[in-house]
Amino acid sequence: TKGGGVGIFPYATVTAASSSRAGGLTFTAPLTGSFPIDAATVRPTPRGQDAQYPVLKRSTHGRALHVLAPNDGAFPAGGGLVRVVDGHGVVAMYRYALARVSE
Repeated sequence: TKGGGVGIFPYATVTAASSSRAGGLTFTAPLTGSFPIDAATVRPTPRGQDAQYPVLKRSTHGRALHVLAPNDGAFPAGGGLVRVVDGHGVVAMYRYALARVSE
């Protein structure tokens, strides 16, 4: 975890990776928005899609989320809505302005 503690993840296998080399997608919030401080996973919309992807990093001011998600078209690059699950399991919709492939 960010503070150096132990994190429990509901996955059969967890692979630790440096967020700067893990790939995935980076979501950028609109100018007036931000993502929750305890964002844990991200799910695509519409609701019928059950996939969920772990959040690897949240920017300091919450304007960006780096998520271990494939670039398979589930998240439109030009912006849209994303379901974010926080550390308490609460699901909320957030608007994003841009989704880009992380390096």
